[in-house]
Amino acid sequence: MKYVLEVLFPYIFLLYVFDCITYVKAQHLILTSLFGKKFDLKGPGLHLAGLLPTSQTIITHNLPLFFTLDGIYAVFDPTGSNRAINKAEEFNFIKFQDIELIEVEGKNLKLNNTHTIKFPSSLIARFNARYINKLKILSPSEREEKIRASLSDSFDLKAVKKIATSNSKSFAIIKILSSCLFVLVFFMLPLVLYLNLSKYVNLNALVICISLFYFLLLFAGFLTLKKLYRFDNDLRSHTLLSIIFSPVNAIHVISYLTKDLYFRFNYLTLAAYFMPRDSFKELAGKEIFLIDYYENQIDRQDWRKFLKLKKELLQGLLDKCEISLDEISTPPEKQDQTAVCYCPFCMAEYKKKRHNCIDCGMVLKEFEWDDTLNLYQSERSDHSVLRGVGGFDSNINYS
Repeated sequence: MKYVLEVLFPYIFLLYVFDCITYVKAQHLILTSLFGKKFDLKGPGLHLAGLLPTSQTIITHNLPLFFTLDGIYAVFDPTGSNRAINKAEEFNFIKFQDIELIEVEGKNLKLNNTHTIKFPSSLIARFNARYINKLKILSPSEREEKIRASLSDSFDLKAVKKIATSNSKSFAIIKILSSCLFVLVFFMLPLVLYLNLSKYVNLNALVICISLFYFLLLFAGFLTLKKLYRFDNDLRSHTLLSIIFSPVNAIHVISYLTKDLYFRFNYLTLAAYFMPRDSFKELAGKEIFLIDYYENQIDRQDWRKFLKLKKELLQGLLDKCEISLDEISTPPEKQDQTAVCYCPFCMAEYKKKRHNCIDCGMVLKEFEWDDTLNLYQSERSDHSVLRGVGGFDSNINYS
């Protein structure tokens, strides 16, 4: 058995690492944390998620998808772009009465077999499919009430806190079991296999111990999944099968449990609860800017009404976090003292005046003029002129 384990262990390690690599598509987002405390927001690209047994991963998105009284505004074909800003001509509008067929294929939601919305998980896709079906059959007044209620729920900070605290004990037990399994598999096992410590640690006993912790973890994961996703049999089955057919994945089962747990919340609500205050303020400032920008993109009442409601809810979220609009709307401090203008969205700085940002295309704003720096530069300029014309040097005594 020792020889077999020596051959298999490198593959087990690689399998674990590969399972931690996550690819995030355009407009999809993930919140990651190594120890389940401080979270970082990751955008499109390859990322490591769930590297430690205590790591947590939360899937969310910032798709250009707006539900209004008359229909759906969405960018159905982002052409692989990672831009956070979409222009008016990129949005498609579909009236609710024109939607005849709604299908969900994995993570994709299809409307009339002609338009596809790519969500970060199948659970979010199914949730939105049910939501569109409900909006479609409602009257305009009922539809407005439903949209307001749904959007309000997505900004409910107390609900996020309730979910996090109510599952803290279950997650704590799973983290302990996962950490023990992690130590046994990736520390104790290689020591016994490659450093010839079998005379101190019995290999058979170690394998039995690993198996015991695995089955305990599998049982705890099953009970927690049953509690978290009691109405979603597909998600429970898929998660359990992922752990059963790849036992090494059970080490970071906590990431499997939490990734879809907050699927119905806006990414800013999750950022307000899980991320540091300054990081959330930066994201909220960008969202306020986007709302103001989008409001003038399409001249339709339903479009502007939706954005107005979203801005009100975001301001309410800021109030709960005791953050004023002035805190997130103040111009940034210069990183380069020679910069003359900046992008209000991506905060890129420019040394020369130009109209649009190279990265996101937004209209640039000028920095406020620094009178102290202006006086200093003016004095230096005067001295240089005097030296150039009359040969005057203030460091020489001409008396």
